[in-house]
Amino acid sequence: HKVRRRTSRQSNPASLDMAADVLRFVDAFGLLAVGAMTARWVVSARFASPLSIALLVCLASLSSMNLLRLVGAYRRKRLDSLLGAVSMGLGAWLLTATAAAALTSAFEGVFLRPLVIWLGLWTGGTALLFLLSRCAYRVLTTRWRQAGRLERTAVVLGAGTFGQGLIK
Repeated sequence: HKVRRRTSRQSNPASLDMAADVLRFVDAFGLLAVGAMTARWVVSARFASPLSIALLVCLASLSSMNLLRLVGAYRRKRLDSLLGAVSMGLGAWLLTATAAAALTSAFEGVFLRPLVIWLGLWTGGTALLFLLSRCAYRVLTTRWRQAGRLERTAVVLGAGTFGQGLIK
């Protein structure tokens, strides 16, 4: 039987589940970071209280992350297709952003122009983040597949008939 030896490039195996978890972390951190960065403009313009904006950012980020998980945006089957991964991420985020816009209008009573601009910046910035993170995931996993880091390996100890049967 032919036995393959690991090369130095294959010595560090990778996991698609691990990569999906990192993607989930990047999405959560990105939602909060983009929301906070864009909210600074609205708060500094004195159109909304910092607490209300912070609560809105946290609520929309948590809602979006839960919605992404519920629709299966981090499943391997979805992440294998770049179009499927991007459309699922953007769809879930746009649904959450629409709910955030409705919540903002309820809090403020009237939709103020700076809040509309802020929600647009946050939605656009996060949509760009989702697009870039899915493309980076795709590039990374393609490189791992080409390097052989995603192949399953097993070590069989013993050269008896049982060990040879496992190899077959």
